[in-house]
Amino acid sequence: MSSITFDVLGYARQLKDAGVTDTQAEIIAKNTNDAIRVAIESAREEFNLNEVATKRDIRELEISTKRDIKELELKTEAMIERSKNTMLLWMFSMVSALAALMAKGFHWF
Repeated sequence: MSSITFDVLGYARQLKDAGVTDTQAEIIAKNTNDAIRVAIESAREEFNLNEVATKRDIRELEISTKRDIKELELKTEAMIERSKNTMLLWMFSMVSALAALMAKGFHWF
């Protein structure tokens, strides 16, 4: 991870050149440096690199998702085919039963 540097002495010099006393410039520069360091540490704690997805992670997820979708499509198609066959068998059975009842009722046999 890259590092951020803050030139405390340079900042203190700029403050002195702007008319701030030596003591005030040093205190302001030190406190500013401390604030920056705390902010950076806080950001590092919040931004956990172990939780960041890489392009490779995303690509693997994409491939896995596409594979899962294809499997679901195949399973769905198989279920639809089984349902069609079951429905056709049921309809044929019902038509046969109805024909038998009609034949018996009309004394065709």
